[in-house]
This record gives sequence, structure tokens and C-alpha cells, in this order.
Amino acid sequence: MIPFLTPEYVKQDERGVIIQIATGNWKMVKQIAIRKNASRGNHYHKLTGELFIVWQGCVEVELVGVDKVKKTYFYRVGDIFQVDKLEGHTIKAINGDAVVLELATEPYDPNDTYPL
Repeated sequence: MIPFLTPEYVKQDERGVIIQIATGNWKMVKQIAIRKNASRGNHYHKLTGELFIVWQGCVEVELVGVDKVKKTYFYRVGDIFQVDKLEGHTIKAINGDAVVLELATEPYDPNDTYPL
């Protein structure tokens, strides 16, 4: 797991800014809306790695590694984080509703979603 990622490329001039967030073999892009104090996830994947971008709001992310150690991180708009295969993850909206974009290495497959 990489708790915080930085953009790969940023170009800014008088016209505005271009931010290259990440490169990879993404097969699925998803928008996830989470209501205040609600959680999504609480599962892990054996085949799928995921990259998340906080688009709106603030989230608390609890990660559980294969070693069963829990770690909690807090992210706000613009933050990027990665969840590796076999890593349990739960994303909770705090301080209001949140929107998170997900890029995944595989299309969604309910057979690759295992509850914690």
C-alpha cells in the first residue's frame, strides 16, 4: 500500500494547470458517492489493485494488511491513495458527504470481493 501518492506531472501556465495523476493498466473507472458517516468497502480483492482520488469531501480510510495490522489514514480533496491486492479497505465519509474516484486494474467482479 502506498498511503499518499503525488501527481506524476504538473504543468501550469497562464491558461491553467494540467495534472497527470497516474499511469497504469486501468480497466475500470468508477465514481463512488458516500454519505456523511457512511462507509463503503469493508472488503479486499485477490486479483484487483485500486487507485483512489478524493474528488469531494474528506474520508477516513482503514486498511488491513495481510499481516492483519490495521492502519487509518485521512484524505481530503485531491489526495490520491493506492490499495494493493489482498489489502482490506474501508472508506468512510467524514465532515459531510464525499465523492471518490476509483481506478482498478480489473473490471468489477463480485467473485473477487471478499468481506473483512
